[in-house]
Amino acid sequence: YLGFLDADDVWNPEKLRLQMARLRERPEIDLCFTRFENFWMPDLFEEEQHYRNSSLSQPQGAWSIGTLLTRRSTFDKFGLFDDGLRGNENMIWFLRAAGQGAVIEVLTDVLMRRRFHLRNDTRRGNGHIYDLLVPIVKAWRDYQRQRSGT
Repeated sequence: YLGFLDADDVWNPEKLRLQMARLRERPEIDLCFTRFENFWMPDLFEEEQHYRNSSLSQPQGAWSIGTLLTRRSTFDKFGLFDDGLRGNENMIWFLRAAGQGAVIEVLTDVLMRRRFHLRNDTRRGNGHIYDLLVPIVKAWRDYQRQRSGT
């Protein structure tokens, strides 16, 4: 099994046990994600207050690399991350795997906490975010076209 954890995020102690159990119950699952929640470091108190009532403060259910658990064989099946896409290689890979028929499940449990701090990549400004999002949007469009057969 392979899981990925950024140095600034935190896994729930039960994460691996619950996901491994699910992958054993349903061997057809290729990518097993969980929900996660965000938390802010004290130096971002004002930002935390600003987002207190927004969806950013609620549990998230997106495909997040920090919540993924998969078998090593999944990479044999769908290929490796493209290391030429630094910063978004995982999302492009998720879309490519989904486009090739990967069975994906997101567990309802919140089993990862993503930390917001002053040095997060997503906090480096709009130009950086644009550079990250353009390849993801392109991959999403390719995935949608492949699903619809156009």
